Amino acid sequence: MGDSFLADIPGNRFVMSLGSTGAIASNGAGAVLGQSYFVAPADLKVLDVRKVGTAAEVTAGTAISSASYRRFVLLNGGTSGTGTTIMASLNNTASGGVGGKKSFATTANNTASEGQVLYLSQLTVGAATADGTDAAASAFQLEYQLL
Repeated sequence: MGDSFLADIPGNRFVMSLGSTGAIASNGAGAVLGQSYFVAPADLKVLDVRKVGTAAEVTAGTAISSASYRRFVLLNGGTSGTGTTIMASLNNTASGGVGGKKSFATTANNTASEGQVLYLSQLTVGAATADGTDAAASAFQLEYQLL
């Protein structure tokens, strides 16, 4: 039995917006994405996090590659909201078009307890390049299941 009647529905799934971000320049510092905070309403399991491009990610020259890219992570901040446990991540190593969806890979730490704060963060991996580590404007969605 789950903690609520909704948790007892087989295959219960909920999808919500985690906000959006404008384009992030290649030299943009790693940071929390400001609109992405979500307080777990009950014990839950993260099933998927999706990044949907609201602008095309087009590269040239060095291009987005495995040597230099933007990494997005969903973090569990605990009840204080300051923790850094990675729940899911996306290594943004390929260009994408408007409306293109990229799913995060979940980790073994993909559960949260009621009242814990989940949030998105991003950073550059490798050297910042003029066209390889930028990220296009995007919207983010969280899909979760109540436990």
